Amino acid sequence: MRKRNSRIGVIGFTAVLCLWVACAPLGKPSYVSKWEKTPDKNRWEVIEIDPKNLSPDEKALFDEQGMPKFVIHFWSAPKKKAVYQWVYENPLRFYRFVERKRADDMSVRGYDPWWR
Repeated sequence: MRKRNSRIGVIGFTAVLCLWVACAPLGKPSYVSKWEKTPDKNRWEVIEIDPKNLSPDEKALFDEQGMPKFVIHFWSAPKKKAVYQWVYENPLRFYRFVERKRADDMSVRGYDPWWR
């Protein structure tokens, strides 16, 4: 009986963990603490950013420009590194970060986790 209960506990824990992972927003950066999902894939409307989770390059831009309107997740081509683009409005400006370092000259492709 004891083995059966421990197996049920492990199966239950695994099921809850799988549901939690499946429902997590894929690719969302850790510094975005409040967001709204947009109709576009892997694009978040930023409501709140946690400045303590920003890299030095991200923090410098955040201090200079303020909070971005959107954050978009791309992949760099051809090395497949995660690229986050910050989008500001009025006037429209774009800033890209590769591995949390600012990199404005970067060719990217749309985020698609199945081709990795």
